[in-house]
Parts: sequence; C-alpha cells; structure tokens
Amino acid sequence: MRWIVYVIGENAFEARGIIHRVASIVLIAVSVYHLIYIAFNKRGRTLVRISFREKATLLN
Repeated sequence: MRWIVYVIGENAFEARGIIHRVASIVLIAVSVYHLIYIAFNKRGRTLVRISFREKATLLN
C-alpha cells in the first residue's frame, strides 16, 4: 500500500482519520435532515405512512 503515500503524503494515517471524521459528520447531518423532513414535511409524513401501511414494503 505504498501508493497511498504518493497520493496523500507521509501523513496518510492522519489523513485517513480526518476523512473518516468528515464522512461521519456528513452522515449524521444527512440523517438529521432526513428525520426533520419526515417530521415536519407533509409529503415526508405521507411517505412514512404509506411505507408502514403495506406490510410487504417492510419485508422487502
């Protein structure tokens, strides 16, 4: 795995940690946005109701 040193540099281990932290923050932000959309948007609530209404949707 020496190719990563050429791409990122000598601090590949530190860069990997930073990339991981940034990706986790993005994932958490998208999850929170999704929950807010479902809770406060009429279309979001409708989509959740439709999904739970059909048992086949839950099993797939």
